[in-house]
Order: sequence, then C-alpha cells, then structure tokens
Amino acid sequence: MTNSVALVVSDVDGTLITPEHDITPRAKRAVMCLKDRGIGFTIASSRPPRGLGTIVKCLGITIPFAPFNGAQLVSPNDTILEEQHIPVARIERVRALGDEYRLNLWTYRGWEWFAQRRDEFVDQEEHTVGFQARIAEQIADYFENCPKVTVVGRPEAVTLCAQRIRAELETELSATQSQPRFVDITIRGATKGTVITSLSRILRIPTPQIAAIGDGPNDVEMFERAGISIAMGNSSEITKKAAKYITGSNTEEGFATGIERFILKDAKRAGE
Repeated sequence: MTNSVALVVSDVDGTLITPEHDITPRAKRAVMCLKDRGIGFTIASSRPPRGLGTIVKCLGITIPFAPFNGAQLVSPNDTILEEQHIPVARIERVRALGDEYRLNLWTYRGWEWFAQRRDEFVDQEEHTVGFQARIAEQIADYFENCPKVTVVGRPEAVTLCAQRIRAELETELSATQSQPRFVDITIRGATKGTVITSLSRILRIPTPQIAAIGDGPNDVEMFERAGISIAMGNSSEITKKAAKYITGSNTEEGFATGIERFILKDAKRAGE
C-alpha cells in the first residue's frame, strides 16, 4: 500500500503521546520499525524546542524536527536551522486584544518561555513541556525575535480573542487552536504545512513520499501537503475529514496502530 513512504512526520500531544504524556512501548517499537524499513521519522508540534528534547532523545530522532507549529526547524543537536519571527508591532496588537479578554500572554525567544503572569494554565503547561516559564510582568521586554506567541485562558474568551486576531491580522499572522485554552500565533505562512515542504527540500524527499499523522486542526495543513495523512480517533471532525485514513485514539494505541496498518504493512526492510 505505502511502499513509497520515505518519511513520517508526527504531531506530539494527542497523537504520539498518551493523555498522561507517555510514549507507550508499542509506539516506540513502531518508530523503531520505521527505521528498520529505512523510513525516516520526526515530529512537528506547537511546543517549544525544549519541550520536545526528551521525545527526540527517547526515539533517537536524527533528522530535523519542528517546534512552534513550523515557525522553527531544529536539528537534533539543538541547532536552529530555520526560524521566522513575528514583528514586534503585531505582538503588541495581539497583547492588546488579549488584555481585552483578560487573557495571559506567553512569548518564546531562543530556548526560553516567558509568561506575563503565573496562573493555572502556566502550571499545566509546565507539567506538559517539562520546564518552567519565566514570569515577566514587563512582557514587552521579550517581544523581539519571537517565532511564536500564545494567548491563554478560559476557552470561551480564547475563542473570541482568536476570532478578533484572525479578523484583524489574518493577512500577516496565522492563529491556530490546537487546544481550547490557547491560541498559538506565528507569522503568516509558518504552519505545520510548511514543515512538510521544508523537510521535502532539505531531505530531498518528494512530498508524495511523506506521511503525516495528527489530531488537531493545526495538522490539517500537514495533511494537505503530505502524500499520506492519518487522523487520530480523538481528532475533531474537521481533522478526520482532511485525512486519508483514520486510526484509533491516543488512549488506545492509535499512533502505533496507524503506523503499523497504513505505513509498515507493505513496507520492506531496509536493504531488501
């Protein structure tokens, strides 16, 4: 079915890992089997690079991975290969809109994560990504050279704020909600779709030979550019409709099942 697949790009939260933030033994075996068949594997996520380091090491990823929904491409030795920054003036406008809805603002620069104030959402994210935010009341001091900013808070307020951001700034910024509690903002055109295009160019793999697996609306652009697309069972209907295949949820080994059934089934071992 998929002998021609040369690379698999996977989302992380809701896909590769369980709700407890674990990589199951079966999921790890599936990745190792890809390598055994000569198929590359990497990850694309809204997380910052420091929040992906443990996963990169655990799975022995040796090709570039993509933090910040594709606004950054990083080598496994932590070298930033590509990065697209948001203009400071646009971050200032995003902050003003967030303030209207009493939402928190997070910015990312280099390897650091800055939060305007500490709240339950910061605590939750620290647990998810495995490192601490730097609390910066003067958050505007950290607006330069940011590949991503995030507006965070009550889901209903975040949704309204995201609508305002898209209405005012859609020609300049991309705003995606992979979780109801936050909206991630990157420069326009920096999406997970660009990850497929960039990896195709860097690794010299035609996009029809790239497979993508994910669960969120921000994975749809990956699906549109990849040759094979697999939606998790816990995906939204929009994400499922955009995918070629649907696997189980991340509570029932959906990642491993998807790789085994739709990628590995007919793939040969490397050298055969």
